[in-house]
Amino acid sequence: MNFRKAFVLVPFVALFLIYSGCQASSAASVLFEKAKFTMETKGDMEGAIKLFDELITKYPEERKYAAKSQLYIGLCYEKQGKQQAQKAYQKVIREYADQLEVAAEARNRLDALEQAVSLARPKALLVRKVQADSTVSGGGAISPDGRYISYADGGTGDLRVYDQDSGKKRHLTDNGTGEEYAEESRWSPDSKQIVYTWYNKKGYYELRVIALDGSKPRIIYGNAEAEKEKYVEPFGWFPDGRQILAVVYKNDGTSQIVTVSCTDGSIGVLKTPGRLGTTGYSHISLSPDGRYIAYDSPPKEASSEASSNHDIFLLAVDGSSEIPLVEHPAHDYVLGWAPDGKRILFASDRSGTWDAFLIKIADGKPQGAPELVKTNIGPVEPLGFTRKGSFYYCLKESYNDIYTAELDPQTGKILGPAKKAIERYEGYNTYGDYSPDGKYLAYVSKRGLACLGNVYIRTGNVLCVRSLETGKDREIFPKGLESFCWPCWSPDSRFIFVVSEPDNRRGIYRIDTQTGEVTLVVILEQNVPPWPQCSRDGKAIFLVRRDSTKDYWQILARDLESGLEKEIYRAPSGEIIAMPSRSPDGQWLTFSTNSINKTSQKYTSSLKVIPVTGGEPRELYKGVHLWSRTWTADGKFILFCSQPDSESDGESYKWDLRRVSAAGGEPQKIGINGMFWYLSAHPDGRQIAISRTSTAIYSGGIWAMENFLP
Repeated sequence: MNFRKAFVLVPFVALFLIYSGCQASSAASVLFEKAKFTMETKGDMEGAIKLFDELITKYPEERKYAAKSQLYIGLCYEKQGKQQAQKAYQKVIREYADQLEVAAEARNRLDALEQAVSLARPKALLVRKVQADSTVSGGGAISPDGRYISYADGGTGDLRVYDQDSGKKRHLTDNGTGEEYAEESRWSPDSKQIVYTWYNKKGYYELRVIALDGSKPRIIYGNAEAEKEKYVEPFGWFPDGRQILAVVYKNDGTSQIVTVSCTDGSIGVLKTPGRLGTTGYSHISLSPDGRYIAYDSPPKEASSEASSNHDIFLLAVDGSSEIPLVEHPAHDYVLGWAPDGKRILFASDRSGTWDAFLIKIADGKPQGAPELVKTNIGPVEPLGFTRKGSFYYCLKESYNDIYTAELDPQTGKILGPAKKAIERYEGYNTYGDYSPDGKYLAYVSKRGLACLGNVYIRTGNVLCVRSLETGKDREIFPKGLESFCWPCWSPDSRFIFVVSEPDNRRGIYRIDTQTGEVTLVVILEQNVPPWPQCSRDGKAIFLVRRDSTKDYWQILARDLESGLEKEIYRAPSGEIIAMPSRSPDGQWLTFSTNSINKTSQKYTSSLKVIPVTGGEPRELYKGVHLWSRTWTADGKFILFCSQPDSESDGESYKWDLRRVSAAGGEPQKIGINGMFWYLSAHPDGRQIAISRTSTAIYSGGIWAMENFLP
C-alpha cells in the first residue's frame, strides 16, 4: 500500500470514527427523550420501560444514558408500586458506579424505599457479615454515607478504599513501602475526604488528608516537633470539616487529646492527663454536634496493676466539664456515638464475654443505666456509624497455639502430624521455647487484655514453664509486667529474658524461673524491635536497631555488664533486618532482610548467616516473605517459615516450614504448613515446638449491626 495515501487517509478515518460516535450519542439522546416523554407525559410506564431497555441494549457504550435509563426503569416500577424498583436501583449501583450522580440518586431512592418498608414492619436486631476478606480492615473506617471502607494495605502500606457497591478496591496512595506506610484513617462528614496517620521515611508520624479522588495528599500535622512524639492518631472530624480530633502520644509516656486545624495545622490542646497507665486512652469518639468527647481510660484512682481495665469518661470540648460516664470494675471501652448524638455505644466484659451496651446522654450527662444491646459481640475494633445508624466493626483477635512435632534429623521430614502441646487456655498460648538443657518448655499464656492501636487484644501476663518429664506447668506472674513477649532462655536454663513495656519503660527484663524475681536488664530505645537473643556465654544480648536519621538498620551485640555495643552488621539503605537467631555453638547468627521493589510494590526477603564477631553475611535463600527461624540442634540446618509464592489478598497466612543447610544449598519443605509465629528446636535434635497462628488477626471479617437504635 502507498504510505502517502495511507497517511492521507488517517485523518478521514479518525473523523469518521468521531462522526460515528457522535451519531450514536445523538441517537441515544433521542431515544432517551422519547422514553422519558412516554413515561412523564403519556403516563405509559410499561411502554417507557421497553424504550429504556431498548436504549440499554442498543447503546451499552453510552454509559451516561444507559445509567439514567436504568434509573428511570426503577422510577417507573416505583410509580407502579412494584418490588422490581429495588432491583432496578441496585443494578444502577452495581453496574454504573462510575456514573456518580446517577448512582447517588439510585442509592437515595433505594434508601427511601427501604425506610418505607422498615416503617411498615417491626424492627429486629440484625448482625450481618459485609466483608470476609481479612485484608480489608486494618486501621479502617466506614464512610458516613455507608458506601466505602478505608483501610491500610498490609502488603504495600498504602491507604486503600473498598467500594461496597461495586465490590472493588483501589489505592488512594501509591508510595507505601516497608519504611513508609499508612495506619489509622477517618472520614470527613461529607464522605469526600480521609484523614490518616502516615509513617514517613524520617522516622516519625504525620497526619495527612486526601480526597476520595486520589489527588495529592496534604500534610496537616508533622514537623520537627513530631520527632519527639511516639505516635499521632486521628479519631474524627468536627462537623464543619475544619478540624480533626486526634491524640498525640509523647515519648515520655504522656499524651494529649488535641484538635488539629485542616488549614494551617495548628494544635489546640483539649486535655493533658496527669496519668495514663500502661495502655492510656484507647478509643475516643466525638459527638455528632462536636460538643463532647467520649473516651475510655484507667480509673483516676487505679493502681498500675489495675490499669488494664478502663472506665468511660465524657469531656466537654469547651473545657467546661468532665465527668465519669461508665464506672465499673470490668473493662469498658468506647465504640462510638449514635448518629443522633443521644446515645453512646460501648463494649464491656462485665459478664465474662464481650457485650455491647448503649447509654443515653442528654446535655452532657448520662440518663439511667446502660442497656444491653448484643451479647457476645466479641473483641471488636469499631469502624464507625453510618448516618442511617448501622454500626460497622471488625473482629480483631488472633488465636495462637503451641504444637510439637517429631523431626527426622537425617531427612528433615516431619514424622507424623503435629500435636497440640498445651490444652489449657487453648487459643491463647504462644512463644514456645525449649530450655538449653532440654528439660523444660517455656511459653507465654495470654490471659489479659491490652490496647494495640485502637483495639484490645490478648496479651501475655503469665509465663509458664512446663516440665517435659512430668508434664506439669509452673506458672510465673512477673511482678510489674502486664504484657511481655519473645522469651529467650539463658545458657544455664535458669533465667528467661523477655521484652516488656511497664509504665512506658520498654526494655529487656530477666525473670528468675525459680523465684519469679524480675530484673531490668536494659532499656530499649523505641526504634529497637523486640527480637533479643542471648549469647552462648550469657554475657551479651544481640539486638536489632534502626537509625531513622541515617536510614539504616543494624545488628548489635550489647555487653550486659558494661552496656557497650559492638556493630555486627549494617544493612544497606532500604533493607529491614528481622529476627536474628543464634546457632547452638554460639558462633553464628541467622537473620532475614526485607526490602520492597518500588516499581512493583512486591516484597523480597533474604535469609542470611553471619559470624557473631561480624563480617560479610552469606545469603542462603531468597523468597517473598520469611518469618520465624531457628537452628537445628547440631547447627547444620536452619528451620524457617516462608510464604510459598506471590503475595496476594487473602493468602497472607499460607506458609510452608522449610529447612536449609547453614553451608548453603537448596531449601526443602519439611511437610507442615500454616503461619508460624515462633519456632524452637529441642536439644535432642528430634523435637520442634511450633507456635502457630490459627487465624489471621483480622480473620473475623467486617460486620454491621443494624436495627438496634430507637
